[in-house]
Amino acid sequence: MLLDFVDYLYHRASHAFNLWWQLHALHHSQTVMTAWSDNRNHILDDITRATFMAFFALLLLVSPGQFIMLPISMCI
Repeated sequence: MLLDFVDYLYHRASHAFNLWWQLHALHHSQTVMTAWSDNRNHILDDITRATFMAFFALLLLVSPGQFIMLPISMCI
């Protein structure tokens, strides 16, 4: 639950700062919502989010061997 909250804060912040929003805006640019278009992201936005989440996961003592499960658990 803590990582979900961190991800929520990350997403809110990506709307608040102009340069960051320019990367994140691609995610919100779809005109027809589908399972495929919802996953449209800028590569730098994905790398930044993955780094941010890994940092906080390590702070919360998540074992690096469990990182592979984090994206799966966040989609459920």
